Amino acid sequence: MRFRFKEIGPIEEAEFELGDFTIIAGRNNTGKSYLVHTLYGFLKGARDLLWSPAGSQFFDSHFEKAVSLSTDDLVSKLIAVGQIEWDVGESELIEEQARLLRAMTKEFSENGIARVFNTSRDSFEGSGLDVEYSREVRPNRRLSISIRQGRELSVAYDGTKLKVSLTEAEPAGESDVEPYYINRMFRYMYGYFSLQDFFALQHSSFIFSSARHTVPLFSNELDFARSQVVRLLQQREDGEDGESSHGFDPLRHTSRYALPIQDNIDFARRMTGRAERFDNRPQSAFTEDLARMMGGFFKSISGQVRFIASEENRVDFDIPLHLASSSAWEMSNLYFFLGYFLEGEGPHFLIIDEPESHLDTANQIRLARLLARLVNSGMKVLITTHSDYIIREVNNLILLNSFKEEKEFFGEIDFDYRETDHLAENRVMAYIAENGGLKECDKDEFGIRMPVFDDTIERMNRVSTDLEAKLTMKIEGA
Repeated sequence: MRFRFKEIGPIEEAEFELGDFTIIAGRNNTGKSYLVHTLYGFLKGARDLLWSPAGSQFFDSHFEKAVSLSTDDLVSKLIAVGQIEWDVGESELIEEQARLLRAMTKEFSENGIARVFNTSRDSFEGSGLDVEYSREVRPNRRLSISIRQGRELSVAYDGTKLKVSLTEAEPAGESDVEPYYINRMFRYMYGYFSLQDFFALQHSSFIFSSARHTVPLFSNELDFARSQVVRLLQQREDGEDGESSHGFDPLRHTSRYALPIQDNIDFARRMTGRAERFDNRPQSAFTEDLARMMGGFFKSISGQVRFIASEENRVDFDIPLHLASSSAWEMSNLYFFLGYFLEGEGPHFLIIDEPESHLDTANQIRLARLLARLVNSGMKVLITTHSDYIIREVNNLILLNSFKEEKEFFGEIDFDYRETDHLAENRVMAYIAENGGLKECDKDEFGIRMPVFDDTIERMNRVSTDLEAKLTMKIEGA
């Protein structure tokens, strides 16, 4: 799956292919966050795009051609008779994949990008996103979903015919299932059927923005601020002259958050309750890796996060999160996400903007290993980074992949590697953000070539060598 971007922040034109582990590196203000925020916004809004005017136009055009019915008429027939089918070839279905994505990306480019960044459309005039997606549609494929009153909506393809069924449908005029609801579910089901890998990615996407480390600390204050705005709006609505009794617009000083930050705030509001429902027993062993990194684990007690020392930690502590280090703030989000939000067995797609934030160099290396373990467990991961330590450890893991069958080898090397600590180079896609675009990095079984870091390190080494030589000459000449 390849994504193309145009005129988004500092990005003039850029494209990247999504791998199992995707890395976008680069200097500050080169557009890395713009890219991942736009991608995340498109994925999270994909379902709504099916229900947008552009989606309606696509479906009506498609079904008028396929069965001589509009989408509404097709749903009415489904409710009445329970099934409708038509002849269609695999090449036609693949062509429809492309047409549906074009309709979705066009609508998103015109209206959705600005909403992701919570600003006016003028700010992103001329911006665009395009997606290259092509998957063969396997014969004898069927997808279904349960809807109200125990009914099931399904789409099936046998290689020559496409069949849409609504089981236990009642005669027209007697159904207690709202046609509007079935219409929405049908569009989502048909979109999922056409673009299954894409919608699986959409369903499981989550991002940790670069502002994530402060969100758990201020979520209560954000809730208070929101309640104050609601109260002021109610007062304004109750006023006879329509003016606020406080003499100002209550929305004038409210903050505007991009979608990833809004979702991080919502996550912070939910994560404590989720942990307490599980009695603070993480449902994933990945949290143990984070606890070893931090020397402690996290609990939610009466809605407040506490950071508690691990048994092997020589220093004992049990403190509220706001008294912990910035690295603890940083890792608390990921700890709760991995411990309590990995639902189901399907793929998960995790985006982390600058995962190295507030971590010392040793923990950056350990985090790189954890990300590789997530990838090897079936999760897709995308990061933006400034960390040479993360890149170098990814290269070590790619090197280790050549020895993955030699189990005894992992006990011979330092730094506590596990047998699962390796990455196949063909699962990694790496890019450098520079000059208004992205440049794909060369890679092989020895790792990734990342000159944005290598050149800086070599230059610093040359400066250091030169200064040491000059100082030596000065001392010897004294």
